[in-house]
Amino acid sequence: MTPARQRQVSRGQARSGAPIRAAPTTEALLRRTTIAAKMRFPAWARAWGPALLWMGFIFYLSTREQLPQPPDPLINTLVRKGGHMVVFGLLALSYWRGLRHGGLSGTSLALGAWLLTALYAASDEVHQGFTPGRHATVMDWGIDVTGAMLALLLLSQWRRKSARRESTAR
Repeated sequence: MTPARQRQVSRGQARSGAPIRAAPTTEALLRRTTIAAKMRFPAWARAWGPALLWMGFIFYLSTREQLPQPPDPLINTLVRKGGHMVVFGLLALSYWRGLRHGGLSGTSLALGAWLLTALYAASDEVHQGFTPGRHATVMDWGIDVTGAMLALLLLSQWRRKSARRESTAR
């Protein structure tokens, strides 16, 4: 080590001239970790939060007497039925996320997410039956569960392709 560098080190300066900071003590690290842990959401809330929020959104939509509609009847039908598929497909994916946190994997994970979505879709249709200006139909429930199934199949395909790409990259 050169004499100039020795003087920098003894004065507590880095090569750039900036002061060298002492490593944090164990107590400081524990305090910082504890504060960060208190500020974070629990793991279950991060896993299930999206599903709970999305269920609340679906419930809100079901309470609406009239949703905005395009003037053309064909486009209106396509938008409404496509909306059912997308909304419940996203719900299935959020259930998948929560169940994955619970330790499920593979087919049981996808089946569990689909079943939860089917049950919530059925309860949504019952709820709509009690909402003025709305009505419950088995066809809407079928569209809901089809959207959930398609979303889970797309997720499965995407994960399979990602795993293949990852294994070939190694």
